[in-house]
Amino acid sequence: MIQKHLGKIILLITIFTATIFAGVVDATLEKNAIYQGDMAKYTIKAKGKDIEFPQIEKIGDYPIINTSESSQFVIINGDASQTKTQSYYFEPSKDLIIPSFIVKVDGKEYHTKELQLKVVKPSQSTKQGSEFILEMNVSKKEAKVGEPIELDLKFKIKNGAKVDKINIAPPKLSDFWVKQLPGQKQDIEGNYRVVTYSYLIFPQKSGELKIPATFVQIGKAVPMGSGFDDPFFNNSLFSQIKWSKIYSNSITINVKPLPNNLELYGHFLLTAKTDKTKVNANEPVNLTIKVEGEGNIDDVKKFNLKIPDAMVYANEPEVKSAIVNGKYKGVFTQKIAIVADKNFTIPSLSLSYFDKDLNKSVTVKTNPINIEVVGAPKVSNTPKVEISKTTKKALPQTETKQKVVVKNSNNLWYVYLVVGLILGILLTLIIQKLKPSSKNKKLKPILEQIKKAKSDRELYKLLLPYAKDDEYLKDKLNKLEENIYKGQKNKIDKYELIDYFEQIILS
Repeated sequence: MIQKHLGKIILLITIFTATIFAGVVDATLEKNAIYQGDMAKYTIKAKGKDIEFPQIEKIGDYPIINTSESSQFVIINGDASQTKTQSYYFEPSKDLIIPSFIVKVDGKEYHTKELQLKVVKPSQSTKQGSEFILEMNVSKKEAKVGEPIELDLKFKIKNGAKVDKINIAPPKLSDFWVKQLPGQKQDIEGNYRVVTYSYLIFPQKSGELKIPATFVQIGKAVPMGSGFDDPFFNNSLFSQIKWSKIYSNSITINVKPLPNNLELYGHFLLTAKTDKTKVNANEPVNLTIKVEGEGNIDDVKKFNLKIPDAMVYANEPEVKSAIVNGKYKGVFTQKIAIVADKNFTIPSLSLSYFDKDLNKSVTVKTNPINIEVVGAPKVSNTPKVEISKTTKKALPQTETKQKVVVKNSNNLWYVYLVVGLILGILLTLIIQKLKPSSKNKKLKPILEQIKKAKSDRELYKLLLPYAKDDEYLKDKLNKLEENIYKGQKNKIDKYELIDYFEQIILS
């Protein structure tokens, strides 16, 4: 009996040993053939104590999209080693040979074997009569950069077709800005039930842009083979889902560039308004910029103002958009706070776009806005008069005589003059020392105002004039701005602010 099983034991030991001491480095493909548009998985496996995988950025012409790794430790006769795997994911569009790569294990170099990957063009299910049909349609196949195109993805199910689960992959639109329209449209077309998913797509560059075929996964429940001929064992509890893929057609769109390297297409209005045109020194003026219209309004860039001798705080813009009567419309809003201690002008703002109705480039502008700052220092218009050397020579002789008289006064006069000057200087210093600092007098009310501030917006306005060269206050302003405009809940400690003003600003 022992001899009967001895052969089996030896065979098992041989298989186990062969498994442990198999090749140090191996490379495999999850699938040797994939459909075009699917992801390929390439894995390198290595055994040893010190393993260094290659840094792979591309396989063929296709960039690595993602990587993953795993490891397992094994101890044999007290000797520890590990098995590590590194997987690389990429998306090839045609057949290719994966080259050999170098893997370093315990100081030695090992070469992986070359592998061949076949990429199969998916068969499109667009024929009438099939159980399932997936179609992709666009409203136009020629457009300009930024011009909206309607895309419909239709999934058709033939009456009587059995399906338990459906997963529809949205189209891959890397060269388009995409806005999925809300809801799904359900309809009947002949013998088919139809579900339509709709998108608005905006081309982001010119040329022949291809929308590749997308797919839907069809899941059907099949019995798990329980061995019981009973309907009870054929329900979902004793079934597994078998998946199959149905592919759509692909579409190519010819996109023409806009003139002058423009990026906006549609029709837009630009406005700029301030909450006041007259303000006290170091108090903020709030500017609101709005762009309203139809087209790719999400591509409007943030406005940046530069005003000499003024602090400018520009918030991040907000865009609200909606589909109105089949057209994509929206409002771009940006708020900017400006603080200055003298009169300034908000310059004219401009926005250029390609007008869809006029079929030409258009630039819209705002008017400059003059802001008067109360308490701003006035510049004297009185011209300076400089006495030239020739004028000095032409002075009347009488002035020269007066100077000579002063010069020839007795020495006692000089003593009185010097003593008087010294006393005057001492008296001025004493008065200045006793007199409260005008800066403190001016700034001390801010402490009470900070303490009494009832909202983030009120506190923001109080701190804004003092933040020109102060990083601490700028940080507090940024947090307050997030609370006001982005719904954040940053905590601002008023007593900490008061201490800072007393120790730094008022000192």
